[in-house]
Amino acid sequence: MPAHSIHSPPEKIIESQLDEKIMAIEDTMQADVLTFIGSLLYGSEDVVRDQVEEISKSDQKREKIVVILETDGGNHYCPVRQHIIACK
Repeated sequence: MPAHSIHSPPEKIIESQLDEKIMAIEDTMQADVLTFIGSLLYGSEDVVRDQVEEISKSDQKREKIVVILETDGGNHYCPVRQHIIACK
């Protein structure tokens, strides 16, 4: 394992499988895919918005974006979720 790697071999396998699944979603949906895994707390929408903006600057961007949220909710779930949905 290279010295600069922060992932163990099992983590690399999982990451590789997730990348494959995300690429399949991108191909099927003809969209870029952004995933967010974590609690929806105030400020979370800023992270999502920043990533959407980065994707929008790409020369290889697609016309659509699919956002996949995996969350346990968080302290302020509904307002944060609404802010994420409103990101344009």
